[in-house]
Parts: sequence; structure tokens; C-alpha cells
Amino acid sequence: MPPATPALPKSAQRKGDLLMLAAAFLAGTGWLFSAKAVLSLPPILFIALRFLSAGLILGIFGGIHPSRQLLRAARTLLPAAMVLSLSMMAWITGLEHTHNAGVGAFITACGNLLAPVFGLAIYRWPVSRAMWGSIALAMFGLGFLFLNPDSHVDPGHIWFAIASACWAISVTLGRRYSADHGAIAVSAIQLTMTGLICLPFAFALDRMPQEMIPLSGLFWFAASVVFATCLRFVAQLRGNVLAGAARAGVIMCLEPVWALIFAMSFLGASLTFSQTIGCAIIMGAILFQVALPGLTRLLARFR
Repeated sequence: MPPATPALPKSAQRKGDLLMLAAAFLAGTGWLFSAKAVLSLPPILFIALRFLSAGLILGIFGGIHPSRQLLRAARTLLPAAMVLSLSMMAWITGLEHTHNAGVGAFITACGNLLAPVFGLAIYRWPVSRAMWGSIALAMFGLGFLFLNPDSHVDPGHIWFAIASACWAISVTLGRRYSADHGAIAVSAIQLTMTGLICLPFAFALDRMPQEMIPLSGLFWFAASVVFATCLRFVAQLRGNVLAGAARAGVIMCLEPVWALIFAMSFLGASLTFSQTIGCAIIMGAILFQVALPGLTRLLARFR
């Protein structure tokens, strides 16, 4: 059992919150970029090239050089990369088969909520009672997803559920070593290995395009690499360390909210009454957890 992580100062936790808020927004854009990109690119090949490109970009601009320490880091991060590759392949398959990317985003968001549970189960990382309450409230909000009589399970939902569980495990395993190697190094290594793992599956399962990929497809691919992958993963890994896995998991519940906004604005998705309630409950859980420390200090002044 690893030694307990020392408590971080409040300024570091606030920085972690901001990083997680940025990561949630960037993750939300990834749903739009990816939905557009797979119209021109085979889905698993898209994921493989997206993660491989992002990992190489981070490695080059992050000044990461081959070394024995880098190889040791790659060995320790290999399990996280393997699970992440399964999550991403399931996710992109679900995105290809779903009728509503916003609904899929809420299902996938369960992975961020499950990450603290896996952290507790695997590494005995503590989770406070207040955080358990926030997680339960956010899960209650996700439960409103299928309360509408017109709601139904499409093939993409099963893939999103698989992606959600795998994502939670990968976040937990990745956070275990992020503090030791740094967010940029961990992101570069994990993304590169994930892309390499997905690549043979792409050639085995995808139907390769027979003509040139249009410029629009390349544009969405580039946007998904730079914004939804490079910047998002660095922000999320660093934010996980500073904010804590449980707190970061609740903040990342904003991802499906952003994804739903983008899906409604650009992909023609619609929002049911039950989904509106679910969004409001999830937002309440996030605001409760993020604002609780400040509210507690404010009330203490009037005692």
C-alpha cells in the first residue's frame, strides 16, 4: 500500500479545479470534433491516429527524450494505456452507432464518477462523506437519462457503458503515477501507447477508405488532436493530482453538459425534459462540491 499523499494547499486545489473545468470543456468539444471526423475517417483508425499524433506532439514540445527513466515510466503506464485503448475503441464505436451524442456523453460520464470508487478499491484512496454525497447526487442525475417514456437503449449505449467502466480504471491507474513522472510526460506516454495499441485493431476491423480524405475531415481530425486530446489530457491529469480523483470526477461531470450543448447546436440532437432535470442535478452536485469549502469558511465568520 503506497504512503498517503500529503494534503495540498488551497491554492493548488483551486488550480486543480480550474484545470478540471478546462478539461471538461475540451472533452465536450471532442464529442463534436469526433462525430464530424468519423464521417470521413474509419472510427478505430481515427482514434489510433488521433492518440498517436497527440502523444508525439506532447513528447516533442514537452521536451521528452528517450531514457531509461522514460522506459520505466512506459512500463508502469502500460496497464493504464491498455485499458484506455479499450475505452476509446468502445467509445468511438458507440459514437458511430448512437442517435444522440449528448445522451452518450451522460452515460460515459459515469466513468468519471466511478474513478474514485476504483481508487478506493485498488489503492485504498480515501473518499470523504461529502464527496460520496456529491457522487450519489450526480449518479441520481444520470439516472434521469432514461426516465422519459420515449427514451430507449440504442446499440451505442452499450458501447458507451463499456467505455465508461474502462475509462474509470484507466484514470485511476494513470493518476497513480502522474505525480511521479509529471502530467505532460504521462500524457505523452499514455497517448502514444494507446494509439499504438489501437492501430492493429484498426487494420483488422475497419474498412479502409478507397479515396482521398476530404479537407473537412482533416480539419476535424486536427481539432480533435490539438484541443480535445493534447490540451485536454494534460489539464485532466494535472488537475486530477491537484484536485484529487474524487473531486475531479465530480467536476468532469460537466463534460456531458458541454457535449449535449454541442450536440444540440451542431448535430441536431434534442433535449428531453428528464435530461434537463438530469443536467440540473449534475450541475448541483458539481457546484455543491466546488463551493462547499468557500461556503463553510464564509459561515464560520458569522459564528
